[in-house]
Amino acid sequence: MSSSEFEKVLSGNEILALIVRSGFSSPGPNFFTPPEWPQQLGLLVYGRGKKIPPHKHKNLKRETETFTEVLVLLAGRLKIDLYDSKNRLARTVILEPGDSILFASGGHAVEILEDSKIIEVKQGPYIGQEEKEFF
Repeated sequence: MSSSEFEKVLSGNEILALIVRSGFSSPGPNFFTPPEWPQQLGLLVYGRGKKIPPHKHKNLKRETETFTEVLVLLAGRLKIDLYDSKNRLARTVILEPGDSILFASGGHAVEILEDSKIIEVKQGPYIGQEEKEFF
């Protein structure tokens, strides 16, 4: 994978975010997160005719003390500031249409640079603003 297609944003040894750019295209299932993470991020690239047999996922109890969040930018442009676990600005990235980001640790701020359409995926249940720590 080239750095223009997939990027692991680090602050020291701390993984702040994983970015999958719209240009990424490698055949098959491509998972970017380690299996022990509480949320998995992958991109499936299959050719015409590929069939995935009918299935469902078992209800299994899982516990986690960490929280991750994924944004998929469908349209527009975003500026994202990534902060380390000590609330220090570590990096700023720009997302273009088709890009995705998984926030793994630390904090983040988002600025909408152009009218945007964003899919957000995170662990629930959502308990409101009290789940956020602003700094």
